[in-house]
Amino acid sequence: MKETFTVKGHSLTAEIHKEGKDYVATCVEIGTSDWGDTKEEALQNMKECTETHLRIFPIEWLKVIPKIKYAQIKKNIIPRIN
Repeated sequence: MKETFTVKGHSLTAEIHKEGKDYVATCVEIGTSDWGDTKEEALQNMKECTETHLRIFPIEWLKVIPKIKYAQIKKNIIPRIN
């Protein structure tokens, strides 16, 4: 199940699924995840986790990180594993 939610003025997507007796919610764009006994609890816990993450890593970083990774690979800064 997918659901849209808002954190710090940004519209984000949550995927919620059941694992055993628990529900797990994951923010598709950020990658944060948390669980709960109900879908609602899992979503609320994941929202709080995402808010905490965005206090440390602002959402604007998502636009910068892929460029940094590409530049590092292009310049062979990242060691290759054979």
